[in-house]
Amino acid sequence: MIQSRHKSKLLIVRFLLLTLGIAMLIFALSQILAFTNGDESANFGKAMMLTLVAVPLIHSMVDSLKSVTVDTISGKLKITYMGIYEETLTRQDIIGYQTRPFINRTGTFNGILIELKSGQQYQFTEQEFQNYSDIENALAQLSFYRGDLELKYLTPAIKILIGYFCTVIMIVVLYEIYK
Repeated sequence: MIQSRHKSKLLIVRFLLLTLGIAMLIFALSQILAFTNGDESANFGKAMMLTLVAVPLIHSMVDSLKSVTVDTISGKLKITYMGIYEETLTRQDIIGYQTRPFINRTGTFNGILIELKSGQQYQFTEQEFQNYSDIENALAQLSFYRGDLELKYLTPAIKILIGYFCTVIMIVVLYEIYK
């Protein structure tokens, strides 16, 4: 059984960014609440726009704070998000995996793309985990390598965020028109 180990410095930075996102969201929601209670100093438009920064920041940090356990004997892959939410996948759930480079703001990193029969995808990169090579080797024993997998950018979470963005912008525009 292989359990992921996070890189300490990166983990601290991600927790700080998550805390910042939560603080921004709390401030924005308090401003919206104050505005609905008739407080003239609260700025509804700015508060709504602040949520446009806070919600994706929280989402990306929660997604990046995952741990992985690969049990090749029982054929299970367990993904845990911040110790709160856990998904357990079996060998039968997985179509295959692919190793590929992933690009983010800090550089290009080797990673693993796993695709499930449901169409859902998971990504793990060497940037996230100290023992990335152990995880990669364990996944090779758990699933089949598929060189034809393509990264899906419009995941269900991204679609929800796009809908949220459009709704917030529409609310702010309507507010500015009818205030």
